[in-house]
Amino acid sequence: MEQQESRQTLVSQSVEEMKETKYFSIDAVEDVNDDELILVVKHLLRTCFNKQASNQIESEDSIMTIDFKNDGDLIYLVGNSTNDIASSAYLYSYRGIESSPSSAFDLDEEKEVLDVITKLVSNKAIQSAHRLSKGGLFVALAESAMPRGLGFSIKTNSAFRKDAFLFGETQSRFLVSIAPEKHNIFEAIITETDVKSSFLGKVKKENFVVDSEIIISTAEAKALSIL
Repeated sequence: MEQQESRQTLVSQSVEEMKETKYFSIDAVEDVNDDELILVVKHLLRTCFNKQASNQIESEDSIMTIDFKNDGDLIYLVGNSTNDIASSAYLYSYRGIESSPSSAFDLDEEKEVLDVITKLVSNKAIQSAHRLSKGGLFVALAESAMPRGLGFSIKTNSAFRKDAFLFGETQSRFLVSIAPEKHNIFEAIITETDVKSSFLGKVKKENFVVDSEIIISTAEAKALSIL
């Protein structure tokens, strides 16, 4: 009993220390420009794409996979984004900055997001769910699109730097896709909580499109990811 209490105390202390960490200053690195974006994308697809990506989320009567299902499905980001690129693959493997604090993380927020995703799966409100991790949003989009040879079209958010939005690895976030006819169910579940969600765009038949510009074709992305 004493050992368990001691362990819980250590976990609590480590979480508090994590919350108090001063995150890497994003101003120390220039934002990615439009000409450079394709170079970053190709680099991260070569180095971060998970060929065995199949992180399944299970509820009592459902199993959810990461892959987009149909052209026209809606793409949402569930969880709170930050203007942060700390400890990201983009920062250390592309920008060459190997030492930076952990990306933003809050244990309470993590539980809230996981509870929401589990409820969305149980209510069959979503078609896919992919936790954002190495490579950030763009790599998660690629890993979701390529299993069925699909693409996507999304808009970035001007409240964030483009590199932080596309490649930052702030935790407790999920990329989900939703059949249009299930959108009301999705919104009803989300609005019952404090968890944030944002509409990104739609699943497309082909091509990876950001801010109305084709960044790379699905075929070229697939070829890079298997090198």
